Amino acid sequence: MKHWLSKIVRKFSRISTTWRRPLRHARFSFSRKKLQVIGVTGTNGKTTTTQFIARILEQAGKKVAVASTINFQIGDKKWVNASKLTTLSAWKLQQFLRQAVRADCEYAVIETSSHALDQKRVWGTPYAIAVMTNVTREHLDYHKTMEEYRRAKCRLFRLAKQAVINLDMEDPYFFCTDAKQRALFYSTKDQSAHVFAEHIELDFHGTASPSMSSLSGCISRDCSISKTLWPPSAWRGSCISISQSRQKLWGR
Repeated sequence: MKHWLSKIVRKFSRISTTWRRPLRHARFSFSRKKLQVIGVTGTNGKTTTTQFIARILEQAGKKVAVASTINFQIGDKKWVNASKLTTLSAWKLQQFLRQAVRADCEYAVIETSSHALDQKRVWGTPYAIAVMTNVTREHLDYHKTMEEYRRAKCRLFRLAKQAVINLDMEDPYFFCTDAKQRALFYSTKDQSAHVFAEHIELDFHGTASPSMSSLSGCISRDCSISKTLWPPSAWRGSCISISQSRQKLWGR
């Protein structure tokens, strides 16, 4: 009975979302050329990675919007996510992105859940980059099988122009959905990855000093960072920095 009701709710959610898509995009349409949208998905590490990417972009002098499980941000304005929903409803997400454009934000970093992807809450969102942290056995009460869970996550990568993927996870190439899609891999195990981190050591001050290198030559240096963000969120954020540098070679 419970399983039957769950299927009915999911089906109704998809139907109601479908007919509302044109309405919300007509109401909250925004110029895709003005905002680079970065989506972060995965079982673990989405919130931390979202925050880390935003801080890196801010340090680079960019104006950023953030929508995550814990908070929202548009430029200097920050407020708590009282709903605790990982991803906003379709209507509210488009409204948030339009507000970000009006505030002259250059980037929007959106924590994107598998539930939101399955329910098509992010339909029409112009993702420039999709970031994968990992996929482990969770949320199966909703998705039922790991195959369905992975397929839901994969929808983000079909929407994005570029992928940033954890090479250390199981079957990372599953998320390379398009032969023409630009994929950037990060790893602590495989030196063939675009971004490779090694010699990660923590001192008594809680500081990690990894050695990071990039096949593209964008970074090749030692760096220090708080252990609360390292690893693995640090090199995911570094991948975003590299991907933006490589756009000069790839073109937008």
